Amino acid sequence: MKLLHKTIKKVEEDIENYKFNTAIAALMILVNNGLPKDENLQKEWKNIFARLLHPFAPHLAEELWERIGEKKSVFFSSWPKYDEKITVDNEVTIGVQVMGKVRGEIKIGVSEDKDSVLAKAKANEDVKKWIDGKEIVKEIYIPGKILNIVVK
Repeated sequence: MKLLHKTIKKVEEDIENYKFNTAIAALMILVNNGLPKDENLQKEWKNIFARLLHPFAPHLAEELWERIGEKKSVFFSSWPKYDEKITVDNEVTIGVQVMGKVRGEIKIGVSEDKDSVLAKAKANEDVKKWIDGKEIVKEIYIPGKILNIVVK
């Protein structure tokens, strides 16, 4: 459901900014991710997808709309709403560099401090082999983006 709500938000913003190619790309990502397992969620997913697709491929959207059992035209349906709370990421994956080269990736909370991020990086097996037995001279952390460890 998170990806569905993120897609609604992305498509809405892209249409407002006339970025139709990236809106279509977001729809492609949604489709490539596949349908949810739950049948009730599948119907909701298809319903929302048809409404998002309608501005770009109206005939295809109408066909899908009819196949999911809707009676009126998709043209008369309202634009889907997204839940802002669902679209917010609580975790991000950042790259960990040692001496300027990416040596691993770690998942962190969006509001984690430098010390806990550094501890997770040091515990990562891919990073550990590059820093073990070496003195850490400097740590450069750009919150939510990257951590660079300079060793001697």
